[in-house]
Amino acid sequence: RPGLARLTSSGELDPSFDGNGLKLLSGAPAGWSELFVNDGKFLPDGGSVFVGSCLDCPTIDVRRVWVAKFLASGAPDTGFSGDGWLSFTLNPEIDYSGRVVALYEDGRIVVACSRNVIFANGIFLVRVTATGSFDGSFGGGDGITDTYYPGESPHATDVALDPSSGR
Repeated sequence: RPGLARLTSSGELDPSFDGNGLKLLSGAPAGWSELFVNDGKFLPDGGSVFVGSCLDCPTIDVRRVWVAKFLASGAPDTGFSGDGWLSFTLNPEIDYSGRVVALYEDGRIVVACSRNVIFANGIFLVRVTATGSFDGSFGGGDGITDTYYPGESPHATDVALDPSSGR
């Protein structure tokens, strides 16, 4: 499950944050298995966004990307994708993973993802709106850009946004 920790300026767990400095967030929707968390970011309002991969989310036996958005209370943000959780795959026969996340001030979310398949590994970016819909003004009109690296095994380790241009 995604979780948060808040530290004091001296590096100790902050007991004013959920009583012990730690907060486990609500679990994934029923039936999702092998949930892996790869990155998370705080939102300006105290909420958070996490990304990763999972099996059987919702129904197929390959790794899919997931994005989850939580309120400051730790409850799923039901204004995001209906239940706070979004999962997707580009091809139901290939493993994918959400690796890192970046946030726009207006609530849009960019996820750098990896694809793992022999001779067609790659990194791609997905942008979703604050409500969890694919952003049609990004990529090829479907919210997705895709890059292949034949014979290599790339993994995104960071993604950054230019606040002045949005690039």
